[in-house]
Amino acid sequence: MNQQQIQLIVYVVLIAVIALRMLQVRAVRIGAGMWLIPALFLIVVILPLKHDGFTSVADIAAFAAAVGIGGGVGWWQSTHSELRADKKLGILFVKSSPWGVLIYVGAFIARAVVRLMAGDNTSGGPAGFWSTVALFFAVGIFFGMRAHWQREYAAAPDQPTPKQS
Repeated sequence: MNQQQIQLIVYVVLIAVIALRMLQVRAVRIGAGMWLIPALFLIVVILPLKHDGFTSVADIAAFAAAVGIGGGVGWWQSTHSELRADKKLGILFVKSSPWGVLIYVGAFIARAVVRLMAGDNTSGGPAGFWSTVALFFAVGIFFGMRAHWQREYAAAPDQPTPKQS
């Protein structure tokens, strides 16, 4: 088994784990902590830009546009998720729809396809650029979903306490 096949297997397993996790009901604590994973993901995506040679104004504008479009898609995706707020605990219970998971996983699949078609040499060049755009799109989805979650949590009514009889 060569290096590329091993990377593909790891990538597929990672995508499957993320997809399965998104389809389960998960508790998200509302607050600054919910932004940690998207922020870390953004940092990981930004770090190799200089090494890959994607530092022109046009490159940065394209990546910013991908984040913005991804944010809109993430917001839309989240509107199709099941959301239930527990304001007493400060938690939002989230279960993504299968379509929403497909959209998110599709961004990763697009990156994998570009990388496979280009072979191992994806640093710089068009293949590296478009695979990086796909990652920024996925980052935008993360931020868009969380922005929608925060809005829905804020709009949820406070749950009345049960009456004692």
